[in-house]
Amino acid sequence: MQKFYVLTTLSIILIVTQANAQVGIGTPTPDISAMLHVDVSTSTSKGFLVTGNAISGTVPNLGAGSRLMFYPGKAAFRAGNVGGTQWDDANVGFYSTAMGYNTTASGTFSTAMGNGTTATGAYSFAVGYYTNAGNSDGINSAGATAMGFLTTAKGIGSTAIGYKSAANGGTSIAMGSETIASGDYSIAMGIFTNASGRESTALGSHTSASGIVSTSMGSNTTASGIYSTAMGSDVNTNGQQGAFIIGDNNPNGEGITFSGKDNEFVARFNNGYYLLTTGDGTPLTPRMGVQIGHNGNAWVSICDKNRKENFEQLDGEDVLQKIAKINFTSWNYKQQDPKIYRHYGIMAQDFYNAFGKDKFGTIGNDTTVNPIDMIGIDMTAIQALEKRTNELKNQNAVLNKKVAEVDELKKENENLKQSVARLQTQFDQQQKLIAQSLDQLKTLALKQAIKETVAVK
Repeated sequence: MQKFYVLTTLSIILIVTQANAQVGIGTPTPDISAMLHVDVSTSTSKGFLVTGNAISGTVPNLGAGSRLMFYPGKAAFRAGNVGGTQWDDANVGFYSTAMGYNTTASGTFSTAMGNGTTATGAYSFAVGYYTNAGNSDGINSAGATAMGFLTTAKGIGSTAIGYKSAANGGTSIAMGSETIASGDYSIAMGIFTNASGRESTALGSHTSASGIVSTSMGSNTTASGIYSTAMGSDVNTNGQQGAFIIGDNNPNGEGITFSGKDNEFVARFNNGYYLLTTGDGTPLTPRMGVQIGHNGNAWVSICDKNRKENFEQLDGEDVLQKIAKINFTSWNYKQQDPKIYRHYGIMAQDFYNAFGKDKFGTIGNDTTVNPIDMIGIDMTAIQALEKRTNELKNQNAVLNKKVAEVDELKKENENLKQSVARLQTQFDQQQKLIAQSLDQLKTLALKQAIKETVAVK
């Protein structure tokens, strides 16, 4: 009897509304804008219900047109307009949803919304304008998501968002404008970025990561080596595995900077490098570290007097005595080839034992040597040697003066010798003359004596 009343009521409603081709359920006066008007009145537990048997039957091939359709046989829902066969049975996936214009959801549990979107992979999701989630046959593209404008997600679990982005690798992500993530588990984000290597990442503008587990970030960077990283601008790992290269914005337009070896770190920064170990630049916590300035070719340590305190003067002679006791050798590190990796130098233990303490505290340790500390000791030693040199110069000047005096005395002595020699010569000549005179006198005296003797006779 109850069914009879229900049928009678529906018949009356249909008859009443037949003239206007309207159907009202729960209301005798359907709204003039509706072909079907269902009024649940004030009920909060009743609504519109459509039931049926899933996984059975065929979706009617209605072709082009505008419609709202739920087909229980495939538990599929369609709403909007199509210009072809997008909503015919062959293009309707089980438990799928398609809404908008010319949308296709052919994959099981798939969803397509917007204009011209296609979701062919199982569990795939396509939203926007001509986005594509899944391969043409839906194979190996389950769980793909494409959102935005002309994006494509073909890999299993892949995601493409933005403009013309493509996520073709399994579990890959492509976001931005014309980005491509073709490697499995790869990520491409930004504009014109390409992550083709497995587990690679390309971020920024015109970046490329083709090496396995490579990373490229910034602008016009390329990470082509396995496990390589390129960051900044205009840098390229050049196929070197494990290479890490980073660059500034190339202000001088010098072109691409390339890595040259495997597992090499390369950095290009026009205004140098500033590596800090502590401090924030305030008077209480000044910055500490090292730097290389513009056009520099060596690390320089922060050595500003205004950042230092607790000064203690070093004894140069004491430093020299300690240096004299330190053992200087050539050596190589353990496990390194001594034929090509030899060095000259000291041991940290010796340096620390000699110079590791002052009246304020500890300097360094017994396993490493700070070049700044060594330079300080070297400069003190040089200063002490300079002091010694000056003292020796002064002593030498005194000695030279004495030598000059001795030379003068030698010269005077030589003159005296020459004078004595001349006097001796003169004396000898006088002696000779005297001897000659005496001989003459003796001769004359003898002659006189003979003469007198003759006269007496």
